[in-house]
Amino acid sequence: MFNYTTQWIHQTIGPLVTAIIVCLIFAKIGIPVAWLIGSLIAGIGYALVAGTPIKPPPILLTIGKAIIGIVAAARFSPDNLMIVATYILPLILALGITGSLSMLNGYLIARWSGIKLITCLLGAIPGTASANVAISSEFGAEPPIVAVLQYLRVLLVVLIVPTVAGIIAGLIVPESQVLAEVNIANTSAPISTVSMIWNLVILGLCCILGIWTGNTFNLPTQGFLGSFLWGLFLFGFFPDEYRVPRPLILLALLFIGLSAGLKFNWQHIVVLRRALILEIVLVLLLISGCIGIGYGIHSITNIGLVTAILAFAPGGMEAMIATSNQLGGDTGIVLTIKFINQLLIIFSVNYLRSFLQYYKTREK
Repeated sequence: MFNYTTQWIHQTIGPLVTAIIVCLIFAKIGIPVAWLIGSLIAGIGYALVAGTPIKPPPILLTIGKAIIGIVAAARFSPDNLMIVATYILPLILALGITGSLSMLNGYLIARWSGIKLITCLLGAIPGTASANVAISSEFGAEPPIVAVLQYLRVLLVVLIVPTVAGIIAGLIVPESQVLAEVNIANTSAPISTVSMIWNLVILGLCCILGIWTGNTFNLPTQGFLGSFLWGLFLFGFFPDEYRVPRPLILLALLFIGLSAGLKFNWQHIVVLRRALILEIVLVLLLISGCIGIGYGIHSITNIGLVTAILAFAPGGMEAMIATSNQLGGDTGIVLTIKFINQLLIIFSVNYLRSFLQYYKTREK
């Protein structure tokens, strides 16, 4: 009993308290998306001090994803689909370029580090990180290395892209105007007659049903997509009755950032230091390229700059959607483009699997 309590404090209570303190400090000094960046850095620091990766209860990340799914549903509109459909060709082209840059990263890491090509390619594919790790052994890749490469990319993306987007949002309009845009729905929509407690109960029920739906039907981005679908049902039938309160969004950012940060493994960094130094440089170049692509899409479409940058970030879907909501971006467009990207990734991975199976058959 004592060991269980100690383990619970070490893996859950300690990291959460540390992350909350860091997030409050970051929010006080005005760091963009403070609850995401702060919890991420707190998780990394806690794992470094512990000397080993910490395994918090998986339900924390699942709850965080479920809440972000509800947030995305609340901000989603059929108009988003119309905007994306209007510019579908340049958007698909831009997604293809970002995917190609990611694959080029994997190829260069394999070429210059001596790691197997298939391992580096799976480690470089943006999105569906956990799925890529899970299926890596089927491809003859090395799961631990795939996990490290995927994690490092997600870590850098979640750390850098929201920060850049926050700085850009502050340059485009004053911070007070950004906050006003984020909260405009609360001021212009009819006042809800639903009590806060009942509001939270219904939102919690949607999250529970979303998690159950994701587990039952094995949906991608477990927790997120199921909650998004139930959220669409809720806000579709009751568009003015229910709200996602800001503290709930901050809680989701806390769980997502902390869960990512606690996976930091210094031992893997030391063992793969040559490949990881190269990976860091290449991912930074990839992020810069994706930001450039986002700016290009912004220039030729009516999509806002912050929205475009977040939509074309190489991975971190839930974090980018949450950041969009925090900075007053068009969350629905970010969500739609990310979903299209996920479909392209699933198609590409399945094509890669078929190609490798065919290649192995030819070798026999």
